[in-house]
Amino acid sequence: MFDPKERISTWLPVHWQYFEEFINSKRGKSDEEEYVRKHEKNEGPDYWFEIYKLQRDIVAFGRILKDISLSLRRRLLLNVANTNFSRDKIARSYGLTKPRVLAFIENRQRLNSFRVETVGALAILCRVPLSWLENEVVDDCWENEFIRYTVRKKFTQTNLITYLEDRRMHDVKGIILEHQGFTYYLRVEYDRDTFLVEILNTRLHGRQIMELLELLNERFQCRLGFAKTVIQTQVNPVICYGFNQEPYGYIKFI
Repeated sequence: MFDPKERISTWLPVHWQYFEEFINSKRGKSDEEEYVRKHEKNEGPDYWFEIYKLQRDIVAFGRILKDISLSLRRRLLLNVANTNFSRDKIARSYGLTKPRVLAFIENRQRLNSFRVETVGALAILCRVPLSWLENEVVDDCWENEFIRYTVRKKFTQTNLITYLEDRRMHDVKGIILEHQGFTYYLRVEYDRDTFLVEILNTRLHGRQIMELLELLNERFQCRLGFAKTVIQTQVNPVICYGFNQEPYGYIKFI
């Protein structure tokens, strides 16, 4: 099985050079196509190693994503280096075929041929507003209302605890939780015996953060942190379980 960590010392300098050559170009259509071609000539899966480095400054990464075409933005966001989901796994998880995943990434099919629930789930996976996977031109506004159309079932606190106890394989899920009279929009990422519960709400008080933390601490020993996003003004509370250190560069424990 492909382990990117085994190749990062070899491919990161090469892929970073590809990125610098692109970012210093005029960034027109031909420049984007050349950037993609350079990656495609490499052997192995669709893994762009420069994303590791770009994620260290997620806000700067967001500015780059804003300024490129929708197709290239989708390529970067849905790359396995960004999501830890291969194209095969995206297809299995969201009820698509691999050719359909590729058609979406390359913007070769009309958007309305994809269910809103599917595109919304991909936006949750990528930690971006829905519009960043839909529109050529995007703004700096965080969105979470689309989650209501993406997630059909609302969780109770019992549902959430049971879900977290039962997960074993790596997965990302959007969840709507009703707790203490408040509606939480959550991105839950689970991998073996660790999880991240990220609160995606735009309007949030400290009391609501602590009430969710207290709920999860009844069963798990969690740590509270904050996760930067591609939108500079949107920093999301994230409740982490099973990590001795920050799992991603955009998360900081308190």
